[in-house]
Amino acid sequence: MIPGFSIHDEEHNLSAFLYPEIVRTNPIVTLHHIEYNVIDWQIDGLVHKYMHEHGVENIRGGRYKHWELTEAEREEISIAIKFFAFDIDEQKSKIDRFNKYKQMNNDATSLKNALYKHETLAKERERYRIDRNIIYELNWLVSIIKNPVEKFLPISDRYYALMTALSNVFKQFDREIEDARDKMQIICELVYSKPYTFFDCRVIPNEREHSKYKYEEDTMLDAVLKGFELAIYTLINREDETIFEIECFNVQELKDRLFIAETQTN
Repeated sequence: MIPGFSIHDEEHNLSAFLYPEIVRTNPIVTLHHIEYNVIDWQIDGLVHKYMHEHGVENIRGGRYKHWELTEAEREEISIAIKFFAFDIDEQKSKIDRFNKYKQMNNDATSLKNALYKHETLAKERERYRIDRNIIYELNWLVSIIKNPVEKFLPISDRYYALMTALSNVFKQFDREIEDARDKMQIICELVYSKPYTFFDCRVIPNEREHSKYKYEEDTMLDAVLKGFELAIYTLINREDETIFEIECFNVQELKDRLFIAETQTN
């Protein structure tokens, strides 16, 4: 690529002056293409564009006056091509999608219904979403019941955070899942709505000692844990089912097709 001159005969001489190394071993044979109305600072951008299209080793021009590129120049070109080429590739991709979608049956009402269904599923997912780390925290709770801690203060924040989380999961399960209480076979609602009333005497050293708690003789623990596990995994399964349905929708495609349908109608 060379800067153009109004006098065609001078182009060869100008090229030899600007790019002596290149023209010496590769004499100019023909003029392939003229790019009109190019401002000086745009030349390197065009060089990067042609490098992207035809390969870095096949194009020289602008500031790239030598066949051999330095590492700094190669890095500069790589960054520039990624920056400039992104929009070009994205535009080409959009055109390809437009032509593809244009051939499809783009009924505006059906597309709107599909988008509404996706939006409804996204809201439904939020009804079941929980912090899944609660599974690991529940395992931790069991471990400190089996192997009691000597001092409660170092774990108190973590413990009470878990109690709050378990209470919230129970309330969410009770609110969002049909027949939740029948499935859970609630022993005592207080145990699930305020779990610390059940677990304090099994975790806090003073209360364990006061109640003479023995893990081996605890017949209630397993039933309560299973109740919480049922609530947790039911919510997780419901969310996963909803996620599966959500992923069946290609929202961007639906929006693009709806745009085409409404544009063609108008």
